[in-house]
Amino acid sequence: MLKNYIRIAVRNILKHKGYSFLNIAGLAIGMACCILILLYVQDELSYDKYHSKSDRIYRVAEEVRAEGVGENSASMPFPFGPAVVLDYPDLVEASVRFFNFQAPSLALEYLDGEKQFNEPRFFFVDSTVFQIFDFAFVAGDPGSALDQPNSVVLTQAMARKYFGEGEAMGKVLRYEGQTDLKVTGIVEDVPENSHFQFDFLASFSGLKNVLGGRLPRTWYWNPCWTYVLLAEGASPEALAERFPDMVAKYFPPFLHDKADVYLQPLRDIHLNSHLDFEIAPNSDISYVYIFSAIAVFILLIACINFMNLATARSAQRSLEVGMRKALGAFRSQLIKQFLGESVVMSLVSGTLALGVVALALPYFNDYAGKTMTLASLLQPVTIAGILVITLFVGLVAGLYPALFLSAFEPVKVLKGTLSRGARGGLFRKTLVVVQFAISIILIIGTGVSYDQLTFLQSEKLGFNKEQVVLISLARTTPSRWYDSFKSRILQNPDIVGVTMTHDILGSNYQTDNFVPEGYSDDQQLQIPVIYVTHDFLKTFEMELVAGRAYIKDSAADSVETLIVNESAVAHLGWTPQEAIGKRFGLRGPPENRTVERIVGVVKDFNYTSLRQPIGPFVVDLVNGRGFANFFLRYVAVRIRPGDVPETIGFLRDTWREIVPQRAFEFTFLDQELDGLYKAEENWGKIFTAFAFLAIFIACLGLFALAAFTAELRTKEVGIRKVMGASANNIVLLLSKEFVVLLVIASCFAWPAAFYAMERWLQGFAFRTQVNFTIFGLATVVALVIALLTVGFQALKAALANPIDAIKYE
Repeated sequence: MLKNYIRIAVRNILKHKGYSFLNIAGLAIGMACCILILLYVQDELSYDKYHSKSDRIYRVAEEVRAEGVGENSASMPFPFGPAVVLDYPDLVEASVRFFNFQAPSLALEYLDGEKQFNEPRFFFVDSTVFQIFDFAFVAGDPGSALDQPNSVVLTQAMARKYFGEGEAMGKVLRYEGQTDLKVTGIVEDVPENSHFQFDFLASFSGLKNVLGGRLPRTWYWNPCWTYVLLAEGASPEALAERFPDMVAKYFPPFLHDKADVYLQPLRDIHLNSHLDFEIAPNSDISYVYIFSAIAVFILLIACINFMNLATARSAQRSLEVGMRKALGAFRSQLIKQFLGESVVMSLVSGTLALGVVALALPYFNDYAGKTMTLASLLQPVTIAGILVITLFVGLVAGLYPALFLSAFEPVKVLKGTLSRGARGGLFRKTLVVVQFAISIILIIGTGVSYDQLTFLQSEKLGFNKEQVVLISLARTTPSRWYDSFKSRILQNPDIVGVTMTHDILGSNYQTDNFVPEGYSDDQQLQIPVIYVTHDFLKTFEMELVAGRAYIKDSAADSVETLIVNESAVAHLGWTPQEAIGKRFGLRGPPENRTVERIVGVVKDFNYTSLRQPIGPFVVDLVNGRGFANFFLRYVAVRIRPGDVPETIGFLRDTWREIVPQRAFEFTFLDQELDGLYKAEENWGKIFTAFAFLAIFIACLGLFALAAFTAELRTKEVGIRKVMGASANNIVLLLSKEFVVLLVIASCFAWPAAFYAMERWLQGFAFRTQVNFTIFGLATVVALVIALLTVGFQALKAALANPIDAIKYE
């Protein structure tokens, strides 16, 4: 029986080649889209699960906030990791700290090979790192690789980079021109599905030498990403309950009622963590939901095509159904036959879909920022998912046509009294409305996401991000060379301004404690801050609303003055003019306090991503303050537009002359800030591609449906033409039904799209307003595409010979 069903299915596919092609093409493209999104979702959900103990690994984070101001940090103080193991050995088996000065890159050189690079993925870590995380060793012993001070473990890629194909074990790399690190291990490159990537792991015990003899003991400064491995059987809730005790025991008194320490499951970090000072940018679970919904939508459109075409062709198969029933076939047997046909067609489509996936995967990777390979298709979960999709499509797409066709009454069929195409008309129209509605929603989503991305990249930030070159200088002791470098390059007329900062303005920042006038020591506010040198406001073309900028020759400015933004003074209830001269900070012990007073108020600017609102912010001059000066990370140079390559060449030559110990590494500020919205850019590209494919699949079905509609009305068209109807009248007659369906679809699509896009835009503090012109354009685009698709068949019917049409049937 099964063999007979398959034979009949194949015969029907070959007999109606055009119909079969449209159905198989639609299903294949729809399934290919679904498989691609399945790979994406599977990759996103797989992050950090390759660690054998991932279910027991947690990251410790802390939120410090008062009066709505503060930070929610992914990193912790230096002493926290060892302390939590010491205090709660029954709950915590081990901890590990990752530390990199939160710098953009650190300098390494291989003296024997005369190779020098700036490395952005260098971390100091505790020797327990390989006890907690699973990183496969190629050479060395994971149990002892980082036991000794000044030892370092490299990835295979870095071993090749510095030592070629030669032996790397035992070789020495010089860190920041001062500390020699011995290679004691080589690991495989970190898998892409890890929420953090590294190239070098140096022993934490050697960090004391780098920091001048001892590790910081402060429980306030929190630059270490800290992970804990829970003991077998220990619950994260039990450990979290102990954190308030640790805060009371170790943290400074002014943080006791402000600090909240909590745990983040390792597996949740990639999709659900968006804290300050993340070790690396994370994705967002909302995109997994959105892409999953798109996959369902596209698959639904493909299934609707199948159902529509199958029911529209019911008249052509009614005689077959009538004969089979007259010869004794049961309805259940007919249902199995039709379901078998749809499953066979789905299997053929699924096979073609795999070919489409193989061709499209490199382009999809570019759009999604992934590195997935065809090997991903061979994973058991993926194979199972593809089989489920194939069978699901075959059964869902074929179920209604099977029930519909098997219900024909043989007497009516054989007598010829069954109305051709009348049955199922309302259901087909409903399905067409659903197709149009989904297509319009996707078009609107594409338009709104493009609008938001354009807004993010073009919104005025309160400073000028154009023509600013950022030169990485982390830990180069700039006090030794900066003044010479600055004075030399300012002699070039193409250089407009020069300053130093510790972070990228508009992207990153630090936080510090401040004690404004009217506040006591135990009421300190933790406020975002950027440390800078002179000419910061000039270089970034920022506007003062009150007071003045820092003055080069003012001794007081280096330690006793601050510039704050409008939101900072508004938070304290002051006007910008009232704020000038007021105390904002206190430094040093009570017996020898330095009072920091406000000398300038700068107009509010976006000091981080436009996803975040503007709050109080401090621009702090670090000239003369050795500790902060040590952490300056960038020279910011504003250049004139024109011959940019020549100006960059001048900067490079001057740098190599004055700072030969560090490689010249630069980027442009506008590129860095545009990179903040890479996820939105990728999401927009994918949305556009899938919206186009959804419309294309819908048009395949619409094309075939229009053909069958025209076929059903062949005699009517012939009579109308004989009675004097023009070709335009005929085209309008056959097209208007689809136009009405599209208008109905728009009525459903518009509110659904508005709700969805409003929800998405709520994730941005600064956002575009939903432009209803996009809604109208989406409907017009869908209308034009539909009319072109349907119009071809309508025009073909209108131009046919009316005599042949009247003789039809």
